[in-house]
Amino acid sequence: MENFIATLRDDYNFPGFADAMEVHRKNVYRIFREQRSWVIAFKYDLTIWKAVFAVRNPDKHVPNPSLEPVGLVNEIFYNARAQEDLNTDDNPYRKGGPKNGRNPYSDILTDPPTTLTFTRPVTGPTRHYIERKDKTQVKNNGPYGNYKGKNFNPNHQKPSTDNKGKGKEKET
Repeated sequence: MENFIATLRDDYNFPGFADAMEVHRKNVYRIFREQRSWVIAFKYDLTIWKAVFAVRNPDKHVPNPSLEPVGLVNEIFYNARAQEDLNTDDNPYRKGGPKNGRNPYSDILTDPPTTLTFTRPVTGPTRHYIERKDKTQVKNNGPYGNYKGKNFNPNHQKPSTDNKGKGKEKET
């Protein structure tokens, strides 16, 4: 992002837009520090970039990327949590994981091990909801699938094939 900002400022002579992108970059880093999640910061960054570069205003001006929409970070957090994007338990390179301190590409130890005798695994703020991975869903191969909602009627008969349209007209 630093190269993009420098290009806007130096090559294209857009110092105002470059300053706004600099503020946006600082917002992304702040969100990363506050939320302790790169997923939320990345999704916030993508949302702002999408709004800035995909929206055309009637006055031909680019939307200001430095303005943080109210509630956007919370909405991104709730959506990421609902989609289970915040789970870090399956990442072996996380803090407290079996490969903590190793380079994910070469698997070589890059960080020296800590001298503490007791290290507590850190899972982050995402463990406050119910895990869905433990629940197995039984697949029903019946004619009605797995739907058992309040409108489910096990005695429902499918219409015969001689009906046309929505079952109102009959072939004569």
